[in-house]
Amino acid sequence: MTERASKTHGLSRRSFLKTTAVAAGAVAVAGAAGAPLSALAEGEGEKAGAWDREVVNSCRSNCGGKCPLKVKVRQGKVVKVEPAKMPEGDELYQRICVKGLSQPQRMYDPDRLKYPMKRAEGTERGAEQWERISWNDALDLMAAKFQAAIDEYGGSSVCMWVGYGSQGFLNGSDSHGTTNIGYGRFSTKIGASSFDSAADWGGIWGTMLSGLFSTGSTVNVIGSKLIICSGGDPANSMQGEWTFIKKAMEQGARLVTIDPRFSTTAALSDQYLSIRPGTDAILFMAWCNYLMDHDLVDYEFATKGSVAPYLLKEDGTYLRNSDLGIEPIMVVDPSTGMEAPYDAYIVWDESAGSYATRDEAIQPALYGEYEVGDFKTRTTLSVCREAIKEYTMEVAAERCGMDLGEITALIEEFASVPSSFITYNGFSHHNNSHHNYKSLALLAALTGNQGQQGKIFSIGGVMRGYFTLDYTECAAPDPKPVAMVPGMMFPDVLANGGIGQYKINPRTLWFMNGNPLAMESGRAELVDAVRQVDFVVCSDSVMTDTARMADLVLPICHPFEEVDISAPFSSCPTGYFHPFSPAVEPSYECKTDMDVFRELSEKMGFGDLYDKTDEEFISAMFDTPFMQMFGIDSKMVLDAAAKGELVKCPLDLSFTEEQTFTNGMTASGRLEFYWENPAPRYDFGQGVDYAIERVPCYIDATEAFEENPLKKKYPLYGNSNHSRFSAHSQQAHTPLIRELQPEPLVQMNPIDAEARGISTGDVVRVFNDRGEVVLKAEVTEGVRPETMCIRQGWQSDHFIRGHAQDLTIREMNQFCWNSSFYDFLCEIEKVEQGA
Repeated sequence: MTERASKTHGLSRRSFLKTTAVAAGAVAVAGAAGAPLSALAEGEGEKAGAWDREVVNSCRSNCGGKCPLKVKVRQGKVVKVEPAKMPEGDELYQRICVKGLSQPQRMYDPDRLKYPMKRAEGTERGAEQWERISWNDALDLMAAKFQAAIDEYGGSSVCMWVGYGSQGFLNGSDSHGTTNIGYGRFSTKIGASSFDSAADWGGIWGTMLSGLFSTGSTVNVIGSKLIICSGGDPANSMQGEWTFIKKAMEQGARLVTIDPRFSTTAALSDQYLSIRPGTDAILFMAWCNYLMDHDLVDYEFATKGSVAPYLLKEDGTYLRNSDLGIEPIMVVDPSTGMEAPYDAYIVWDESAGSYATRDEAIQPALYGEYEVGDFKTRTTLSVCREAIKEYTMEVAAERCGMDLGEITALIEEFASVPSSFITYNGFSHHNNSHHNYKSLALLAALTGNQGQQGKIFSIGGVMRGYFTLDYTECAAPDPKPVAMVPGMMFPDVLANGGIGQYKINPRTLWFMNGNPLAMESGRAELVDAVRQVDFVVCSDSVMTDTARMADLVLPICHPFEEVDISAPFSSCPTGYFHPFSPAVEPSYECKTDMDVFRELSEKMGFGDLYDKTDEEFISAMFDTPFMQMFGIDSKMVLDAAAKGELVKCPLDLSFTEEQTFTNGMTASGRLEFYWENPAPRYDFGQGVDYAIERVPCYIDATEAFEENPLKKKYPLYGNSNHSRFSAHSQQAHTPLIRELQPEPLVQMNPIDAEARGISTGDVVRVFNDRGEVVLKAEVTEGVRPETMCIRQGWQSDHFIRGHAQDLTIREMNQFCWNSSFYDFLCEIEKVEQGA
């Protein structure tokens, strides 16, 4: 039996009107057997609230919101979702957007994978010629291919590539997935090679090293008088965040958006400032200089909450008690409750005219050079001030393409009223963009924006509460080392037989929990590399660009069909645990990831690897001493979920009015804009340039910078944005979403369009030396001159020809190994009719 995935993704105008009429309640689709969902959701039962079943679940659209949902079932089908009721005081978390409302359609999507499919004999990868096979045959094939590779080339020849698509501790993953049960136990059992998404790691790594995660949850933006939003579009793509920003605005906050694109957030702001792509760090450092030059520094926070007064030796490391012959003392680490050695940091106490430990000094100096014993030292702030001195406000205005008066007035206002800085990963999408976060940490240190209601830096979205799991459950009882490599290095690994200390001969490749061949930068090279692998498997719930390149496709459950618990990076964005109670039985022949791992392990001879039920695994991972301190266990959380209730996360990062100076994310316990011992995310022997990585700085992007000679050939900066209707490619073909955003467009400024004879609706070719994409143009003042923008998340069959990610580069900064989605230049030309 040969089958092809459907390529019919649109609906009629008539169906659009019907669909949108019920979008606020039930979602209409007739893709599943039986009555349309709209019919099942309507009628007397709706008025009476008589549903066959209601469960609490959560939206896993990977926008960061993780909104708790109430899922309603009738006649064995999920027919309606609505916001779960939140406890008193947290009503603002009771929310839903079209991504959540469309989940029933996503479950019964026309592209939903219904049964295992094998690439038809004699066809090429990507030809979409499939043969339906049984689960037993599919798993037999996988077991045979994997075992043959292991026997000849070792466990590392089995490569597993995982993304962020579903963040659950059983069936999803965070980053590599070795911190989840299903993926982690299997990969450590065989010693597989693990490839991860590099998306956003410039921001994630820079934020982690600086301690910026601890500077506030977006809930604390309420009370601000000024909010600066940069690097994101929360009104559009982080609507859960937008709730709190709007509440702050209702109470008198002024919102200013800085973006190369006139986004939805910009349109709803009090002021919009356009910035040249990739130059954000220059603006931040100029602001820092202005604050120091005009004595606008929050002295108390800079000295108590940051590393600003720490004395640096000439070798670039901090002066500590041990340098002066004083032995470290044992203190209790509040995060673990265990004793640990503490080697006190030294500062210069101006009140005594001598050095002292940071905890004993009365008036720590922020600036200056001091001799302490045999050491010549400078304060950390002095060192960083010297490093950024060239970035004046005048330089920032010129290089960022901004108005000097506007950026000067904005930083003066920021320093004079309770203000918050809200940012996301938009400016982490250039090579070298992790340096932005040192500059942001310095700005936060100078203004005291940490741990106060109405005065925060919220980095990357809501991160309200977190907890500690027992990650030992995520490894096999006899674990083998797992090679961990950024996914975009896969072509290099394939060509070179490994990377750094890892010797890898990729023979099999298993994609799960993501769609990298539609979403990662440098796509063309990735596709070429995948074609060279002997055997490729893809687990997913719908047909994707990545699944099309597989030899075997496995149909995976929707989150509403499985048991799990979600808390990405052990955090709870809403402040409450998010257990998943299955609302319905798995559709068609779909299986959970856990069941796939169980059955495959059985066929490979280690069926005891998953020796617990799903609920038992959750309990074993969840019931830790940390949780016990707060009187919380897994049974409490799961029982509450069964009753439609939520349990609050024990450690809440939403603050009171009281100033918070401690920072639990860093070794110093303070905000770190200077990285004493900067460690790369993955160390393959590439080394670290300490002169660059330690201090705030600006380094040109790889390709997208003003002085690049290539700009004469390709004069337009590449850019992209997120949609309010879908998360990445997850709803790429869902009918309701396609009604709302029917096709991809490239946005360009009227100045650029006129020079090329292009009007809205024209078919154009966007191209550079790496590739091309053909699609329609939208001419708009909403993007800067010399900039183009294509919304991300589209797949290859949405474009007339080519793919937007074929324009992007695969080069990565070797310190943070991040995708550089915006780091490219291109040109646009009109495609004449009939061409």
